[in-house]
Amino acid sequence: MGDTGLLETIRGLIAHEFAIESDEIAGATRLREDLDLDSLDIVAMAQRVEEATGTRIEDEELADLGCVDDVVRVVASRLEGADPAARRSD
Repeated sequence: MGDTGLLETIRGLIAHEFAIESDEIAGATRLREDLDLDSLDIVAMAQRVEEATGTRIEDEELADLGCVDDVVRVVASRLEGADPAARRSD
């Protein structure tokens, strides 16, 4: 899955999970400021992304997820094999 496809997947997950129109979500959309997600929302979003992509986002990385592109970057790095230990094993 390329970054464009990954962005579309993540946009769709966020839109569905939080009842937001997907056309309101772009790569530069800020999770907290623009989408008004709190820390629990971000954890829920990360879980959905992990389930959909078969990757793992570490707890320490959650605080660094500022925008949708940050999520795409973390997941893309996992899918590219940059950090095989972060692949989901369950």
